[in-house]
Amino acid sequence: MCSRKLSLSFLAVILTLCPFVSEAQYFGRYPVQYEDFDFQILETEHFNIYHYPQEAKAVKDLGKLSERWYQRHSSMLNHSFSSPNPLIIYANHADFQQNSIVPRVGVSTGGVTEGIRNRVVMPFAEANQSTNHVLGHELVHAFQYDIARQDEIGGIRATSQLPLWFIEGMAEYLSVGPEDSHTAMWLRDALQNDDLPSIKDLNNSRDYFPYRYGHSVWTFIAGEWGDDKVSELYVNSAKKGIKKGFKNTLGISRDSVSTLWQQSIRERYEEDIETRTKPADVGTLILGEKKNTGTLNVSPALSPDGEYVVFISEKNIFSIELFLADAETGEIIRKLTSTSMDPHLSALRFVESSGSWSPDGKRFAVVVFAEGDNQIAIINVNNGKINRRLKFGEVDAITNPAWSPNGKKIAFSGADGGYTDLYIYDLEKDSLRNLTQDSYSDLQPTWSPDGQNLAFITDRGTDTSLDNMTFGETKIAVLDIETSEIELLPAFEDSKHINPQYNEDGSSIYYVSDHEGFSDVYRYDLTEGIRYRVTSVSTGISGISKLSPVITVAPNTGELMVTVFDQSNYSVYSISEDKKAGELIDERSAMMTSDILPGSGVSGNQMVSSYLKNPMTNLPSDTSFGLRDYKPTLTLDYISGGGGVGVSSQFGAGMAGGVSASFSDMLNQHQLFTTLRIQGRIKDAAGQVGYLNRDNRFVWGGSLSHQVFRSSRRGISRNDTTSFNGEQVIAPVSVINLRQRVFRERISALGLYPLTNIQRLEFSAGYTHLWYRTERRQVYLNEFGQPFKRDISDAEGAEPSPSNLFNASAAYVEDNSIAAFTGPIDGHRMRLEVEPTTGSLTFVQALVDYRKYFYMKPVTLGFRALHSGRYFQDSDDNRLNPSFIGNPRLIRGYSLNTFSAQECSDSPGDGCPEYERLFGSRIGVANVELRLPVLGIEELALFRSRMFPSTLSAFFDAGIAWSNDRAPDFKWTTDESSANVPVFSTGLSMRVNILGYLITEFYYAFPLQRPDKTGVFGFQISPGW
Repeated sequence: MCSRKLSLSFLAVILTLCPFVSEAQYFGRYPVQYEDFDFQILETEHFNIYHYPQEAKAVKDLGKLSERWYQRHSSMLNHSFSSPNPLIIYANHADFQQNSIVPRVGVSTGGVTEGIRNRVVMPFAEANQSTNHVLGHELVHAFQYDIARQDEIGGIRATSQLPLWFIEGMAEYLSVGPEDSHTAMWLRDALQNDDLPSIKDLNNSRDYFPYRYGHSVWTFIAGEWGDDKVSELYVNSAKKGIKKGFKNTLGISRDSVSTLWQQSIRERYEEDIETRTKPADVGTLILGEKKNTGTLNVSPALSPDGEYVVFISEKNIFSIELFLADAETGEIIRKLTSTSMDPHLSALRFVESSGSWSPDGKRFAVVVFAEGDNQIAIINVNNGKINRRLKFGEVDAITNPAWSPNGKKIAFSGADGGYTDLYIYDLEKDSLRNLTQDSYSDLQPTWSPDGQNLAFITDRGTDTSLDNMTFGETKIAVLDIETSEIELLPAFEDSKHINPQYNEDGSSIYYVSDHEGFSDVYRYDLTEGIRYRVTSVSTGISGISKLSPVITVAPNTGELMVTVFDQSNYSVYSISEDKKAGELIDERSAMMTSDILPGSGVSGNQMVSSYLKNPMTNLPSDTSFGLRDYKPTLTLDYISGGGGVGVSSQFGAGMAGGVSASFSDMLNQHQLFTTLRIQGRIKDAAGQVGYLNRDNRFVWGGSLSHQVFRSSRRGISRNDTTSFNGEQVIAPVSVINLRQRVFRERISALGLYPLTNIQRLEFSAGYTHLWYRTERRQVYLNEFGQPFKRDISDAEGAEPSPSNLFNASAAYVEDNSIAAFTGPIDGHRMRLEVEPTTGSLTFVQALVDYRKYFYMKPVTLGFRALHSGRYFQDSDDNRLNPSFIGNPRLIRGYSLNTFSAQECSDSPGDGCPEYERLFGSRIGVANVELRLPVLGIEELALFRSRMFPSTLSAFFDAGIAWSNDRAPDFKWTTDESSANVPVFSTGLSMRVNILGYLITEFYYAFPLQRPDKTGVFGFQISPGW
């Protein structure tokens, strides 16, 4: 009954059982937990605060802040937690990046709230005020999720339907209030550039920063309709959507609110904009989009002689990097870092830190994330090589290194246990000195030209009370290095003061303040004790965050550069010599209040304004919090599944279904996965249980599984005799189906050791038991082709003998590739793996897979070389499935469904040489692709599209399969069907990313070793290799 067509079908079924390594399983970056955190739990009335001993003192203070924020939000939102809410707190951002709950958090992420368990995960920030803000912001999210869990709202899924500006803006308003110079700056910039969005436009979070614009919208709504509408609007919008939420809560449509909001912005800021300097007129543009240095140009640092400037930019597209440029022309000379590719550096600390030149102008000090901590990298500016990395065991978080005038020391801000102090490191003596050691925040040190003093910013002063948990705005202070005495310089009331920089002779200090609601450069004359305003820009002298460093002075020559915010971008301007002195400030003039947002100041904002201005209100009086060790307990994260029943009168009935469940502990360090699947009959039930331990750097786990693989062969038989209704009859035709089940039971252990986030070692070992059952089904058909009888029996003797296999594997994996849209576009990937197996079969599986990508904007040239093979004693045993190079993930144009019996040349038996040469126990594959992103983000693609990013590729595939008894014949031919020669194909491919969930590929291939086949159209669901 077997024919050539049957042979092809059977090979296809075998192919489905062939092992094929999934991209997601054996490539990708892996986060490293460098430190073993010994967590404890601080128990307050409404929170369980997970922390470790290093931060114990600061966490007690944070417990007070948490309870105060709870009372504020609970009152505002008219909601209470039914049980203590988890807060997972890390001592610093470097530790935070090692968390297992929300892995791969970015450098700019201040905190995250995870919705399944309402876990707030965050580090202590550099400044007390920043920590308090982030905590208040994230706890709003905790309330949002908890409110959404009410039955009438529909669960946390309802929050995912709300736009980002709505969610984040609400959190900003309730934690910052109606006054904020940073948000006001964004509004003025949009108004000035005629880019003021509607509320509907804010759904595009890529073009309109949701935090700032959302903050403004919520301030306006609360001011006009009252703070008591905040909770109602959130609940109604979560239930019914934004449009109905606005209408039902505010009585007017979203578009009407939008018009009023835009009008209020114009009324509030049009006059301010007209009376101040336009950003382009601040000075001479040195770094910016028009200079081809990118749109993010921050943390500038002038060389001592003023000839060069080092700055941080996204010009690299794939990562934030450090660049060296000519300080006069802005021309980039070289890139100094490559954090996306360097296995030793994971990122720059770019949000609230800048670097510093050595006095000789040959080296540059900058803070990097490496080996789980912050380190100071000393870079040779002539070649970009790192000469030295400074790391300090007692200081985990570092910002703003400042080189001393004599080149022997580096001062910096460092955090240990949640508090930020000043340190000096002696490069020659290899010694570290702690200059300040208290609960105040001391940041951004800079040396006086004589090397005797450090100017820095601090929250010390009368408006800060550590007992009452109130943190005033940062001020400029000067520390005498010899005596450690600190002097606070005169400060504007209720205004930030950041980024002090001495002029070349040390007689003045430049700094930035948001006095009167505008962030501008000021100069303080140390001799006269007088303040001068240097800039008066309509937007602001600003970096990414409120505390980002934005000005730089050349130590020897006094050139001054500043970062200016304009058109939602950051550019660096040089201030001319005649403007550096600034204008004397009239202390008697009426103070402007441009940080008051539109809609604020009216009766509606009283609840939020009141609790922000009265910190003693809601501060817990009882601070005798409980403390206990953390003991992991697994609880259910989610359960999912489904099922169904199918009926066929000809071939019987079957059912299919399954359920999966995931369990983990609160810190996600212990995970348990279970799966149960039923497909067909009860005997087809399969299940797996797996455990993963991520408690420390070495990740280990194990699994136990029972799996069932089904294959079938079908044939036709004629004139078979059978009994029917007690009589012997002859069936003209009968369909015979042999269904084989392979039962696989396996117990295994695994281990993974990440060397860096792009390099790792993997290990596994296990035992596998294989056994088989074959079922023979014969359906008899009458002369009209209608079934009249079905026989089902076991096909005894058709099964292979059971197998017992013991295996172990070891692999080295390296992946620094950068993915975009549908596959990698830069970097490389490599996997080297060996897996010996013994028992019923003895062989060694070897794998070499190397991929390299060259990005040449806008195209990527990609190469892949892959070898997979079994070697030694039983490598060609027929119980092992062969590898198949016709899989379109390997070589396109040779898949089973494209072959026909007519292509098969004559050969002994019923085989098809043209097809069978694609199988072997060993394969070698090579691929080349030229990839052009057609649709996607505008920085990378030809045309902008967020819905269906697409990549067009021209490809060339090649490969060969062989076995011990079938040696490879490396020659080019298109007509020798019996030769075991390489096969090739070329063609075009279009990969489409469907809404970020599914990557599909459509291709048209020309298989060059199939001369009778002009072209093959194919489709598969797979990302680009």
